[in-house]
Amino acid sequence: MLMNNLYFEQSFQVNESDIIAQVCVERDHLIFQGHFPEQPVLPGVCMMQLVKEMVEKAVSKNIVLTTVSNCKFLNMLDPSINNMVDVFLSFKQDESLLHVTALLKSNEMVLMKMQSVYQ
Repeated sequence: MLMNNLYFEQSFQVNESDIIAQVCVERDHLIFQGHFPEQPVLPGVCMMQLVKEMVEKAVSKNIVLTTVSNCKFLNMLDPSINNMVDVFLSFKQDESLLHVTALLKSNEMVLMKMQSVYQ
């Protein structure tokens, strides 16, 4: 779990099918010593995990990523320059599957877009 370790929730709003949140990435987290020492960059897999954890909080249950139909990392987040991430998620459930569309931004710069399915 990365919440309250790599990132800290600043705001979290959920309605029937949307989540809007803002998180603050810990600038001095150990992960940035290896990714990368001279140029810290938030790893893409951490962004994907952030999405999972936000959805789990919204639906109040543990979920497992089953499919990523589309995932694009469009810009890098250097937490030493800006460590705030805006999270926009929409989700719908059919039977046992949860379909999620995610958009992560920082200062209006799109970091990641993803369409995924969880079970």
